[in-house]
Amino acid sequence: MTTRDVRHDGHELAPTVVCLAKVKEREVRWLWKGWLPLGKLTILDGDPGDGKSTILADIAARKTKGRAMPDDPDDTVYEPRTVIFLAAEDDVEDTLKPRFRVAGADLEAVRVVSNAAISFPSGVDVLAKLVRDLHAVMVVIDPIEAHLDERVDPNSNPQVRKALQPLVALAAKTGAAVVLVRHLRKTGGKALYAGAGSIGFAGLAREVLLVGRDAATGARTLACSKASVSEKPISLSVELRPRGSVAIVEWLGPVATVADDLTDEPGEMSALEEACRFLRVELGRVELGSEWFMARDVQRQAVDANIHSATLRRARAKLGVRSVRGSKLPAGELFGRDADRWYMALPEPVPDVKKGVKDAEQFLASGDRKLVPPTDEQHERHDQVPLCEGQTPSSGPTSVVAQSTCSSPVPMTNNPGGTCSTDDGMSNNLSNNEFPGESTDLEVVVHVAQELVSQCGGCGQSLSDDSDEDDFAEGPAALFGLCTECRRV
Repeated sequence: MTTRDVRHDGHELAPTVVCLAKVKEREVRWLWKGWLPLGKLTILDGDPGDGKSTILADIAARKTKGRAMPDDPDDTVYEPRTVIFLAAEDDVEDTLKPRFRVAGADLEAVRVVSNAAISFPSGVDVLAKLVRDLHAVMVVIDPIEAHLDERVDPNSNPQVRKALQPLVALAAKTGAAVVLVRHLRKTGGKALYAGAGSIGFAGLAREVLLVGRDAATGARTLACSKASVSEKPISLSVELRPRGSVAIVEWLGPVATVADDLTDEPGEMSALEEACRFLRVELGRVELGSEWFMARDVQRQAVDANIHSATLRRARAKLGVRSVRGSKLPAGELFGRDADRWYMALPEPVPDVKKGVKDAEQFLASGDRKLVPPTDEQHERHDQVPLCEGQTPSSGPTSVVAQSTCSSPVPMTNNPGGTCSTDDGMSNNLSNNEFPGESTDLEVVVHVAQELVSQCGGCGQSLSDDSDEDDFAEGPAALFGLCTECRRV
């Protein structure tokens, strides 16, 4: 009889043989879709101080209140459930309770086992009883290295697998998501092998996550280095904001960073960082007279620079490089171009434009009505601007366009009689904000946006110095944070 034939309590294991034809299939269930599967083992790797415990406390707090997960729609609601934390490093009174409190947890639904009172594999039955009695949906063991029996060598693959197999079975039987927190090795390398101890940890886990700082940007990122039951989720940028003696988690949205970007050796340029620098140089050669470069030429130069094509694609996504077919280039860029080839360029340097327009929308929706309404002459000039096919003129002098079937309430200046284009991704819902006795003209939006976007995104001059009265005739271009001259180019 081999060690693989014995349970953690010494009893012999009977082999389980099933006929697949009689097995009923089922889909994977999730505590957090793409990140934390229910009934499975997950590992979260990271260096001390990178926020592993704080991030898991945020996720657990959401579950205790049934709140949406970080990448869910805000109106998502779940059933509130109990969570269990096995904590060997953090103090309950001055760290754990404040951490869960500021995370907005239902403290009645958070149970903590401190001082490494349960270790594995010997303590798995105690933990299993806790999970069943409390109907817990999430179990966090932080860190796993401190919760192994003394006889278990964390660097031994057979011993690690034997110690963790009961936890795998516990997760499967109870349906709880079991999360092991693990520190990183002192040396970098591939993310999947960066965690301390044997590869057996990552081998048994169905998901391996990593939190760390992107070598290229310095941003703290949560990424996935192994996903056995789904596609890898898109990495998320995350920051910790101090709140007293602890911190709260701020989720900043998806990023192009992948797990391997977070484990590069300090002081060494990562492959992605090198590819980003290559693109900034090659696409920033303004002395060639154009911002657009043939994609094929750039790719060939990347090969010469020993940059892998997959790394180049990630760098393009990270920088937001624009791509367009030659036939779609701006009119001034068409001369001498191949219409069937693809071209690329660096992102347009327009600072804080979306924020400025969003703030303008919020201003117009608020009760602050201190702006001076446009003159009758300005109204008359706007009434002569062609409209989108999906829009109709307003019935009164208080707005230029009344929104109907079209999603963009702005006059058509470049495509008379056509359909509005919202390629910039900004949604304008400004014409519906009716102010009693005052105008909701596009000019109001322009004034607000110009106040909030202080510099021109093209030449950098102060927008406050750009007082051309004809700016309003430019229509939606006035919202783009550009001065008069740059909008005319």
